[in-house]
Amino acid sequence: MFPISTADRKNFKNLLNYLEPSYILPSRPTFTRRIENLFQSVRENVKTELSAESFICLTVDIWTDASVDAYLGITAHYLKGLEMKSCALAVKLLEQRHTGTNIAQWIEDMWDDMGILLRQIVAMVHDNGENVVKCSNCK
Repeated sequence: MFPISTADRKNFKNLLNYLEPSYILPSRPTFTRRIENLFQSVRENVKTELSAESFICLTVDIWTDASVDAYLGITAHYLKGLEMKSCALAVKLLEQRHTGTNIAQWIEDMWDDMGILLRQIVAMVHDNGENVVKCSNCK
């Protein structure tokens, strides 16, 4: 749970060298590239799996962290055979007002990006926040 920049810190490098002198620590750009490649691979797998589903339920939540930044979280739920599957689709920092119209647009942008069709979405579960309730009625 440390930032990627930890790989550049002298004390961290010294610690790893002490623990395992033969280990060659990858550079920060290498860590970044590996994380981005893994993200793209997982994202494509999720898109492929969701494209095969006829019925998807979304959960939507907006929360604020201690620094008063607001985030939108979207999760998909579906049945694969008799097994319930869930996957996080988005966690978006909200830099604009959280109006019902904006929330509806952010959700629509997410499902477009993930290749989800409107006909696949059978339900959207959310708290009773007035703006999220309004977003449910926008489109």
